[in-house]
Amino acid sequence: MPEIVLILIRSIVAFILLFLMARFMGKKQISQLTFFDYCVGITIGSIAATLSVDQNVKIINGLVSLAIWGLFPIILAYLGLKSLVVSKITDGKATILIKMEKY
Repeated sequence: MPEIVLILIRSIVAFILLFLMARFMGKKQISQLTFFDYCVGITIGSIAATLSVDQNVKIINGLVSLAIWGLFPIILAYLGLKSLVVSKITDGKATILIKMEKY
């Protein structure tokens, strides 16, 4: 199979999987992303890009890694809802940048 056709097919598969994962993982605005969510998003994008263009990566390996990186944050988010300890580990603690003093 010509290289360009293989890249086209792999890119379409990666795009569809990324689209489904994004819909499943939920919508968040950039300002609402935690550092953990931001890192996961970058990693998922990197895996999808590598899956699309690197023919040395078997497509099943790329799909499995995308599935793992897609499901793991969902599982951690669920555990974070149930456990304060997990929530503190994954989301961290808010930092107050400006404290208003009463006059």
